[in-house]
Amino acid sequence: MSGRTSGVALAVALLAGALALRPSVVGVGPLLEAIAADLTASRGAVGLLATIPVFCMGLFAPLAAPLSARLGARHAIALGLLLIAVAGVVRAVAPSLPWILALTVLVGAGIGLAQGSLPAVVKRYAADRPATATGTYVAGIQIGAAAATALAAPVATVAGGWRGTLAVLGVATAVLAVAWLAVAPRERIRGEAAAALPVREPRAWLLVAIFGLQSAPFYGVNAWMPAYYVEQGWTPAAAGGLLGVVNLAGLAGALTVPRLADRYHARRGPLIVAAAVLGAALLASLAWPAGGWAWAVFIGVALGSLFSLTLTLPLDTSPDPRAAAATTGLVIGVGYLIAASAPATLGLVRDLTGTHVATLWTLFGVCVLLGLLCLPLSRERLRPTASMGA
Repeated sequence: MSGRTSGVALAVALLAGALALRPSVVGVGPLLEAIAADLTASRGAVGLLATIPVFCMGLFAPLAAPLSARLGARHAIALGLLLIAVAGVVRAVAPSLPWILALTVLVGAGIGLAQGSLPAVVKRYAADRPATATGTYVAGIQIGAAAATALAAPVATVAGGWRGTLAVLGVATAVLAVAWLAVAPRERIRGEAAAALPVREPRAWLLVAIFGLQSAPFYGVNAWMPAYYVEQGWTPAAAGGLLGVVNLAGLAGALTVPRLADRYHARRGPLIVAAAVLGAALLASLAWPAGGWAWAVFIGVALGSLFSLTLTLPLDTSPDPRAAAATTGLVIGVGYLIAASAPATLGLVRDLTGTHVATLWTLFGVCVLLGLLCLPLSRERLRPTASMGA
Protein backbone atom coordinates (compact mmCIF):
# COMPACT_ATOMS: atom_id res chain seq x y z
CA MET A 1 0.00 0.00 0.00
CA SER A 2 1.23 3.47 -0.73
CA GLY A 3 0.09 7.04 -0.78
CA ARG A 4 -2.22 9.03 1.43
CA THR A 5 -5.41 7.11 0.64
CA SER A 6 -3.86 3.73 1.39
CA GLY A 7 -2.40 5.13 4.59
CA VAL A 8 -5.85 6.28 5.70
CA ALA A 9 -7.36 2.92 4.75
CA LEU A 10 -4.73 1.10 6.76
CA ALA A 11 -5.35 3.35 9.77
CA VAL A 12 -9.11 2.70 9.56
CA ALA A 13 -8.49 -1.05 9.34
CA LEU A 14 -6.13 -1.03 12.32
CA LEU A 15 -8.64 0.96 14.36
CA ALA A 16 -11.49 -1.41 13.44
CA GLY A 17 -9.49 -4.47 14.44
CA ALA A 18 -8.13 -2.96 17.64
CA LEU A 19 -11.44 -1.56 18.89
CA ALA A 20 -12.61 -5.12 19.60
CA LEU A 21 -9.59 -6.21 21.64
CA ARG A 22 -10.56 -4.97 25.11
CA PRO A 23 -14.35 -4.40 25.53
CA SER A 24 -15.11 -8.06 26.33
CA VAL A 25 -12.47 -7.89 29.09
CA VAL A 26 -12.75 -4.47 30.71
CA GLY A 27 -16.50 -4.20 30.09
CA VAL A 28 -16.97 -6.93 32.68
CA GLY A 29 -15.37 -4.84 35.44
CA PRO A 30 -18.37 -2.61 36.22
CA LEU A 31 -20.60 -5.71 36.21
CA LEU A 32 -18.68 -7.92 38.64
CA GLU A 33 -20.82 -7.11 41.66
CA ALA A 34 -24.01 -7.84 39.74
CA ILE A 35 -22.59 -11.09 38.34
CA ALA A 36 -21.49 -12.23 41.80
CA ALA A 37 -24.92 -11.50 43.27
CA ASP A 38 -26.86 -13.11 40.42
CA LEU A 39 -24.75 -16.29 40.40
CA THR A 40 -24.27 -16.36 44.20
CA ALA A 41 -20.53 -16.59 43.60
CA SER A 42 -17.61 -15.19 45.57
CA ARG A 43 -15.94 -12.02 44.41
CA GLY A 44 -12.67 -13.91 44.16
CA ALA A 45 -14.19 -16.38 41.72
CA VAL A 46 -15.94 -13.70 39.68
CA GLY A 47 -12.72 -11.69 39.63
CA LEU A 48 -11.26 -14.41 37.41
CA LEU A 49 -13.33 -12.89 34.60
CA ALA A 50 -10.84 -10.01 34.59
CA THR A 51 -7.72 -12.10 35.25
CA ILE A 52 -8.18 -15.04 32.86
CA PRO A 53 -8.16 -12.99 29.63
CA VAL A 54 -4.81 -11.35 30.45
CA PHE A 55 -3.19 -14.75 31.07
CA CYS A 56 -4.76 -16.14 27.90
CA MET A 57 -3.56 -13.16 25.88
CA GLY A 58 -0.08 -14.19 26.91
CA LEU A 59 -0.58 -17.93 26.43
CA PHE A 60 -2.09 -17.70 22.95
CA ALA A 61 -0.10 -14.80 21.49
CA PRO A 62 2.77 -17.08 20.32
CA LEU A 63 0.26 -19.02 18.19
CA ALA A 64 -0.47 -15.87 16.17
CA ALA A 65 2.76 -16.20 14.17
CA PRO A 66 2.08 -19.69 12.69
CA LEU A 67 -1.57 -18.81 12.17
CA SER A 68 -0.67 -15.61 10.29
CA ALA A 69 1.91 -17.47 8.21
CA ARG A 70 -0.63 -20.10 7.19
CA LEU A 71 -3.79 -18.03 6.73
CA GLY A 72 -2.38 -14.54 6.24
CA ALA A 73 -2.58 -11.87 8.94
CA ARG A 74 -5.87 -10.52 7.59
CA HIS A 75 -7.67 -13.82 8.07
CA ALA A 76 -5.85 -14.65 11.31
CA ILE A 77 -7.07 -11.40 12.85
CA ALA A 78 -10.59 -12.00 11.56
CA LEU A 79 -10.55 -15.48 13.09
CA GLY A 80 -9.44 -14.06 16.44
CA LEU A 81 -12.17 -11.41 16.37
CA LEU A 82 -14.84 -13.95 15.47
CA LEU A 83 -13.69 -16.17 18.33
CA ILE A 84 -14.09 -13.23 20.73
CA ALA A 85 -17.54 -12.48 19.29
CA VAL A 86 -18.93 -16.02 19.36
CA ALA A 87 -17.53 -16.84 22.80
CA GLY A 88 -18.81 -13.49 24.05
CA VAL A 89 -22.36 -14.05 22.85
CA VAL A 90 -22.50 -17.63 24.14
CA ARG A 91 -21.05 -16.44 27.45
CA ALA A 92 -24.05 -14.14 27.82
CA VAL A 93 -26.41 -17.13 27.98
CA ALA A 94 -24.13 -19.59 29.82
CA PRO A 95 -25.97 -21.11 32.79
CA SER A 96 -23.25 -21.05 35.45
CA LEU A 97 -19.96 -19.44 36.41
CA PRO A 98 -17.76 -22.43 35.36
CA TRP A 99 -19.20 -22.21 31.84
CA ILE A 100 -18.72 -18.45 31.78
CA LEU A 101 -15.11 -18.82 32.88
CA ALA A 102 -14.45 -21.49 30.24
CA LEU A 103 -15.85 -19.22 27.54
CA THR A 104 -13.74 -16.37 28.92
CA VAL A 105 -10.69 -18.50 28.12
CA LEU A 106 -11.82 -18.50 24.48
CA VAL A 107 -12.31 -14.72 24.61
CA GLY A 108 -8.73 -14.34 25.83
CA ALA A 109 -7.49 -16.74 23.17
CA GLY A 110 -9.15 -14.70 20.45
CA ILE A 111 -7.60 -11.52 21.77
CA GLY A 112 -4.16 -13.13 21.88
CA LEU A 113 -4.44 -14.37 18.29
CA ALA A 114 -5.76 -11.08 16.90
CA GLN A 115 -3.43 -8.75 18.78
CA GLY A 116 -0.45 -10.98 18.09
CA SER A 117 -1.16 -10.80 14.35
CA LEU A 118 -1.53 -7.02 14.07
CA PRO A 119 2.25 -6.35 14.10
CA ALA A 120 2.65 -8.46 10.96
CA VAL A 121 0.22 -6.12 9.20
CA VAL A 122 2.15 -3.08 10.40
CA LYS A 123 5.48 -4.58 9.33
CA ARG A 124 4.15 -5.43 5.86
CA TYR A 125 2.28 -2.23 5.07
CA ALA A 126 3.81 0.46 7.30
CA ALA A 127 7.45 -0.56 7.67
CA ASP A 128 8.54 3.06 7.18
CA ARG A 129 6.39 4.32 10.08
CA PRO A 130 5.99 1.39 12.50
CA ALA A 131 5.60 3.41 15.70
CA THR A 132 2.92 5.62 14.13
CA ALA A 133 0.93 2.65 12.84
CA THR A 134 1.33 0.82 16.14
CA GLY A 135 0.16 3.94 17.98
CA THR A 136 -2.93 3.93 15.76
CA TYR A 137 -4.06 0.49 16.82
CA VAL A 138 -3.05 1.11 20.44
CA ALA A 139 -5.35 4.13 20.29
CA GLY A 140 -8.08 1.81 19.02
CA ILE A 141 -7.48 -0.53 21.95
CA GLN A 142 -7.79 2.36 24.39
CA ILE A 143 -10.89 3.81 22.76
CA GLY A 144 -12.57 0.42 22.88
CA ALA A 145 -11.60 -0.06 26.52
CA ALA A 146 -12.80 3.39 27.56
CA ALA A 147 -16.11 3.02 25.71
CA ALA A 148 -16.78 -0.41 27.20
CA THR A 149 -16.02 0.77 30.73
CA ALA A 150 -18.27 3.80 30.38
CA LEU A 151 -21.19 2.02 28.69
CA ALA A 152 -21.24 -1.37 30.43
CA ALA A 153 -23.52 -0.34 33.30
CA PRO A 154 -25.91 1.85 31.23
CA VAL A 155 -26.28 -0.92 28.65
CA ALA A 156 -27.07 -3.39 31.44
CA THR A 157 -29.83 -1.06 32.63
CA VAL A 158 -31.59 -1.04 29.26
CA ALA A 159 -30.66 -4.57 28.14
CA GLY A 160 -31.99 -6.51 31.11
CA GLY A 161 -28.84 -6.87 33.19
CA TRP A 162 -25.23 -7.98 32.88
CA ARG A 163 -26.05 -10.73 30.40
CA GLY A 164 -27.44 -8.12 28.04
CA THR A 165 -24.20 -6.17 28.21
CA LEU A 166 -22.13 -9.29 27.43
CA ALA A 167 -24.37 -10.05 24.46
CA VAL A 168 -24.06 -6.49 23.12
CA LEU A 169 -20.27 -6.62 23.45
CA GLY A 170 -20.18 -9.90 21.53
CA VAL A 171 -22.38 -8.58 18.73
CA ALA A 172 -20.33 -5.37 18.53
CA THR A 173 -17.18 -7.47 18.13
CA ALA A 174 -18.80 -9.42 15.29
CA VAL A 175 -19.60 -6.14 13.53
CA LEU A 176 -16.00 -5.00 13.94
CA ALA A 177 -14.77 -8.33 12.54
CA VAL A 178 -16.84 -7.72 9.41
CA ALA A 179 -15.50 -4.15 9.22
CA TRP A 180 -11.95 -5.44 9.52
CA LEU A 181 -12.45 -7.88 6.62
CA ALA A 182 -14.03 -5.13 4.53
CA VAL A 183 -11.25 -2.57 5.02
CA ALA A 184 -8.08 -4.54 5.80
CA PRO A 185 -5.52 -4.86 3.00
CA ARG A 186 -5.83 -8.06 1.04
CA GLU A 187 -2.71 -10.14 0.88
CA ARG A 188 -1.53 -13.08 -1.11
CA ILE A 189 -1.68 -16.14 1.13
CA ARG A 190 1.40 -18.24 0.55
CA GLY A 191 0.96 -20.83 3.30
CA GLU A 192 4.48 -20.05 4.47
CA ALA A 193 6.14 -21.72 7.41
CA ALA A 194 6.15 -19.47 10.47
CA ALA A 195 9.38 -18.01 11.75
CA ALA A 196 10.58 -19.66 14.94
CA LEU A 197 10.17 -17.87 18.24
CA PRO A 198 13.54 -16.20 18.99
CA VAL A 199 13.94 -17.93 22.34
CA ARG A 200 17.74 -18.07 22.01
CA GLU A 201 18.11 -14.37 21.28
CA PRO A 202 19.20 -12.32 24.34
CA ARG A 203 17.86 -9.19 22.65
CA ALA A 204 14.40 -10.75 22.38
CA TRP A 205 14.36 -11.45 26.12
CA LEU A 206 15.39 -7.86 26.79
CA LEU A 207 12.29 -6.78 24.83
CA VAL A 208 10.20 -9.27 26.81
CA ALA A 209 11.39 -7.74 30.08
CA ILE A 210 10.75 -4.20 28.84
CA PHE A 211 7.24 -5.04 27.64
CA GLY A 212 6.37 -6.84 30.87
CA LEU A 213 7.67 -3.98 33.02
CA GLN A 214 5.73 -1.34 31.08
CA SER A 215 2.53 -3.43 31.25
CA ALA A 216 2.74 -3.98 35.01
CA PRO A 217 2.17 -0.28 35.88
CA PHE A 218 -0.83 -0.17 33.53
CA TYR A 219 -2.61 -3.04 35.23
CA GLY A 220 -1.37 -1.95 38.65
CA VAL A 221 -2.64 1.61 38.21
CA ASN A 222 -6.03 0.42 36.93
CA ALA A 223 -6.37 -2.02 39.81
CA TRP A 224 -5.15 -0.01 42.80
CA MET A 225 -4.70 3.70 42.11
CA PRO A 226 -8.32 4.54 43.02
CA ALA A 227 -7.90 2.64 46.30
CA TYR A 228 -4.81 4.71 47.11
CA TYR A 229 -6.73 7.95 46.62
CA VAL A 230 -9.62 6.68 48.73
CA GLU A 231 -7.04 6.11 51.49
CA GLN A 232 -6.05 9.75 51.02
CA GLY A 233 -9.61 10.93 51.64
CA TRP A 234 -11.06 11.04 48.12
CA THR A 235 -14.57 9.74 47.50
CA PRO A 236 -14.77 6.43 45.61
CA ALA A 237 -16.49 8.18 42.69
CA ALA A 238 -13.77 10.82 42.37
CA ALA A 239 -10.99 8.25 42.76
CA GLY A 240 -12.56 6.06 40.10
CA GLY A 241 -12.87 9.06 37.81
CA LEU A 242 -9.09 9.33 37.77
CA LEU A 243 -8.95 6.17 35.64
CA GLY A 244 -11.06 7.88 33.00
CA VAL A 245 -8.50 10.67 32.88
CA VAL A 246 -5.65 8.14 32.71
CA ASN A 247 -7.24 6.34 29.75
CA LEU A 248 -8.10 9.55 27.90
CA ALA A 249 -4.57 10.90 28.35
CA GLY A 250 -3.22 7.51 27.28
CA LEU A 251 -4.98 7.96 23.96
CA ALA A 252 -3.16 11.26 23.45
CA GLY A 253 0.16 9.63 24.29
CA ALA A 254 -0.40 6.73 21.90
CA LEU A 255 -1.22 9.05 19.00
CA THR A 256 1.48 11.70 19.44
CA VAL A 257 4.66 10.30 20.99
CA PRO A 258 5.08 7.37 18.52
CA ARG A 259 4.70 9.78 15.60
CA LEU A 260 7.56 11.88 17.00
CA ALA A 261 9.59 8.72 17.58
CA ASP A 262 9.19 7.79 13.91
CA ARG A 263 10.02 11.30 12.73
CA TYR A 264 13.31 11.35 14.62
CA HIS A 265 14.00 7.61 14.25
CA ALA A 266 14.31 7.33 18.02
CA ARG A 267 13.22 4.72 20.53
CA ARG A 268 15.56 4.80 23.52
CA GLY A 269 15.08 8.49 24.33
CA PRO A 270 11.26 8.50 24.18
CA LEU A 271 11.06 5.29 26.20
CA ILE A 272 13.33 6.58 28.96
CA VAL A 273 11.53 9.93 29.06
CA ALA A 274 8.13 8.19 29.26
CA ALA A 275 9.36 5.93 32.08
CA ALA A 276 10.74 8.99 33.90
CA VAL A 277 7.47 10.91 33.49
CA LEU A 278 5.51 7.95 34.83
CA GLY A 279 7.83 7.60 37.81
CA ALA A 280 7.73 11.33 38.53
CA ALA A 281 3.92 11.36 38.37
CA LEU A 282 3.76 8.48 40.86
CA LEU A 283 6.11 10.35 43.21
CA ALA A 284 3.97 13.47 42.81
CA SER A 285 0.89 11.40 43.71
CA LEU A 286 2.66 10.37 46.91
CA ALA A 287 3.87 13.86 47.75
CA TRP A 288 0.68 15.79 46.92
CA PRO A 289 -2.43 13.62 46.45
CA ALA A 290 -4.60 16.73 46.08
CA GLY A 291 -3.14 17.18 42.61
CA GLY A 292 -4.38 13.76 41.52
CA TRP A 293 -6.21 15.01 38.42
CA ALA A 294 -3.02 16.53 37.04
CA TRP A 295 -0.92 13.49 37.93
CA ALA A 296 -3.46 11.24 36.19
CA VAL A 297 -2.84 13.14 32.94
CA PHE A 298 0.91 12.56 33.13
CA ILE A 299 0.42 8.91 34.11
CA GLY A 300 -1.91 8.33 31.17
CA VAL A 301 0.33 10.01 28.58
CA ALA A 302 3.30 8.00 29.81
CA LEU A 303 1.43 4.68 29.81
CA GLY A 304 0.02 5.24 26.31
CA SER A 305 3.44 6.18 24.99
CA LEU A 306 5.16 3.20 26.60
CA PHE A 307 2.60 0.71 25.30
CA SER A 308 2.90 1.91 21.72
CA LEU A 309 6.68 2.17 21.74
CA THR A 310 7.30 -1.22 23.35
CA LEU A 311 4.99 -2.87 20.81
CA THR A 312 7.06 -1.22 18.08
CA LEU A 313 10.38 -2.66 19.28
CA PRO A 314 9.79 -6.18 17.86
CA LEU A 315 9.09 -4.57 14.47
CA ASP A 316 12.30 -2.57 14.63
CA THR A 317 14.37 -5.69 15.24
CA SER A 318 12.68 -7.91 12.64
CA PRO A 319 13.64 -8.09 8.95
CA ASP A 320 10.19 -9.16 7.65
CA PRO A 321 6.54 -9.66 8.71
CA ARG A 322 7.04 -13.34 9.61
CA ALA A 323 9.90 -12.53 11.95
CA ALA A 324 7.92 -9.59 13.37
CA ALA A 325 4.99 -11.88 14.20
CA ALA A 326 7.27 -14.44 15.87
CA THR A 327 9.17 -11.87 17.94
CA THR A 328 5.95 -10.11 18.94
CA GLY A 329 4.45 -13.45 19.92
CA LEU A 330 7.29 -14.09 22.33
CA VAL A 331 7.37 -10.52 23.64
CA ILE A 332 3.68 -10.11 24.39
CA GLY A 333 3.22 -13.77 25.25
CA VAL A 334 5.67 -13.77 28.16
CA GLY A 335 5.16 -10.04 28.81
CA TYR A 336 1.44 -10.41 29.48
CA LEU A 337 2.09 -13.33 31.83
CA ILE A 338 4.33 -10.95 33.79
CA ALA A 339 1.75 -8.19 33.67
CA ALA A 340 -1.12 -10.45 34.75
CA SER A 341 0.59 -11.00 38.09
CA ALA A 342 0.91 -7.28 38.83
CA PRO A 343 -2.50 -6.61 40.46
CA ALA A 344 -2.19 -9.63 42.78
CA THR A 345 1.44 -8.83 43.64
CA LEU A 346 0.60 -5.22 44.43
CA GLY A 347 -2.38 -6.38 46.46
CA LEU A 348 -0.02 -8.54 48.49
CA VAL A 349 2.23 -5.51 49.03
CA ARG A 350 -0.82 -3.66 50.37
CA ASP A 351 -1.71 -6.54 52.68
CA LEU A 352 1.83 -6.77 54.05
CA THR A 353 2.27 -3.04 54.62
CA GLY A 354 -1.28 -1.93 55.39
CA THR A 355 -1.21 0.98 52.93
CA HIS A 356 -1.30 1.64 49.21
CA VAL A 357 1.56 4.10 49.69
CA ALA A 358 3.81 1.05 49.41
CA THR A 359 1.96 0.05 46.24
CA LEU A 360 2.88 3.31 44.52
CA TRP A 361 6.47 3.08 45.74
CA THR A 362 6.66 -0.41 44.22
CA LEU A 363 5.39 0.93 40.89
CA PHE A 364 7.97 3.70 41.08
CA GLY A 365 10.68 1.05 41.48
CA VAL A 366 9.33 -0.69 38.37
CA CYS A 367 9.68 2.58 36.44
CA VAL A 368 13.30 2.94 37.52
CA LEU A 369 14.09 -0.62 36.42
CA LEU A 370 12.26 -0.06 33.13
CA GLY A 371 14.32 3.04 32.39
CA LEU A 372 17.55 1.19 33.12
CA LEU A 373 16.60 -1.68 30.79
CA CYS A 374 15.90 0.80 27.99
CA LEU A 375 19.43 2.24 28.14
CA PRO A 376 20.93 -0.40 25.77
CA LEU A 377 18.33 0.28 23.06
CA SER A 378 20.58 2.17 20.67
CA ARG A 379 19.82 2.28 16.94
CA GLU A 380 22.55 -0.27 16.37
CA ARG A 381 21.09 -2.60 19.00
CA LEU A 382 17.66 -2.38 17.37
CA ARG A 383 18.85 -2.95 13.82
CA PRO A 384 17.04 -5.89 12.15
CA THR A 385 18.97 -9.15 11.95
CA ALA A 386 18.13 -12.33 10.08
CA SER A 387 18.32 -14.42 13.24
CA MET A 388 15.78 -12.38 15.21
CA GLY A 389 12.60 -14.38 14.88
CA ALA A 390 13.81 -16.14 11.75
